[in-house]
Amino acid sequence: MAERVSKGRGGRLISGLMVDFDGVILRKETERPGGEGLLNNILRLVSDKSGVTGESVKAEWKRLLAKHNTNESAIAMQREFGMSALEFTERVHVPEISNMGRHTFGADTEFLDMMRELNMPKVILTNSSERFVSAALSAIGARGEFAEIIGVERLGLQMKPGKGAYEKAIALSGFTPEETAYFDDNKEMLRVPVEMQMVAVWITGREVPEEEYRDNARNGIYPFGSLASALKSIKREGRAYVFDMRRA
Repeated sequence: MAERVSKGRGGRLISGLMVDFDGVILRKETERPGGEGLLNNILRLVSDKSGVTGESVKAEWKRLLAKHNTNESAIAMQREFGMSALEFTERVHVPEISNMGRHTFGADTEFLDMMRELNMPKVILTNSSERFVSAALSAIGARGEFAEIIGVERLGLQMKPGKGAYEKAIALSGFTPEETAYFDDNKEMLRVPVEMQMVAVWITGREVPEEEYRDNARNGIYPFGSLASALKSIKREGRAYVFDMRRA
């Protein structure tokens, strides 16, 4: 493939940020008492679709994720039951809007001050509901940081990791792929961004050893423990921003 990326002195020039929501800003949630919460909504949905009940529902959910080789419940449900992304998010995410609050969904807010210092456009690309993500960002005072929230209402059947989702997001945002940094907690979702020559950043949720970082970086994927730690690798060079391929 011909080299088309823009380079600064210390790495790749970046003019736009594209960020996943679930698992990057929204931390993966455990069950909450009282039957509320995203995970409880997912388990109810699995039970409704599969007919499995009681204590076996969680095992069935994990079986579906493993069967379809994904950690995205929406993808597993789509592949197993033909469920649309919109139906999934209406059943799982939208009911939580009325329960919205920082304590209810464990958002990672450490990134906010760092993101505000980056004078470039930022968008959310998610397989979740735009309404849910907008409400969640508003709850932590972050809605104004993102020019667009691109979710299932506009993606339709073009869910991530399908290439159409990223192409649509690029078209809606007006970004240049080669100058876009894309952040996701699911490595499966980074295959297409790498193909499109974006800077593909993997948010692992854990400490990343140096050797693991180097091994992934050779394949165009840059792993970091959190969004905040990843943002530290974006440096100012004059009027431009550069993603430093070395660890900050």
